[in-house]
Amino acid sequence: MKLIFILITCLFSGFVVNAQDDHTKLLFELAAKSKNWFEGFQTNIGKNEFSYHSFRNDVSKSMITRCKDGKMAIEWETELVPEDWTENEAGVLWIAAFDLTPENLVFDVFINGIKRFEIPTTTQKNWKIKSGD
Repeated sequence: MKLIFILITCLFSGFVVNAQDDHTKLLFELAAKSKNWFEGFQTNIGKNEFSYHSFRNDVSKSMITRCKDGKMAIEWETELVPEDWTENEAGVLWIAAFDLTPENLVFDVFINGIKRFEIPTTTQKNWKIKSGD
């Protein structure tokens, strides 16, 4: 089965009201497209947990990491895909936030212990990440 991971980023930079309206519209569109997907965060199995606000009222658990020395990893489990799932694909949705920065830093993302892709820091407000599979 192919897994599709979507990362919603809330970029910390100065938004004007119009940009916030556009951002909200995009979030609603994504919510409609992903209504049958699975939660990207179910259980924290690492450290660095705290409460933080979210655009979703039912989400307040958060984790924090920094691109420094590679020792501040975060680790979690997604919602399980049911064993009787018959579709060819399953979607998993994450919510994340980070600062826009010109520094050349990278977050490595591992799924089941295998590095699948990297999330580089950027100053771009819109970007895509591709993986080999």
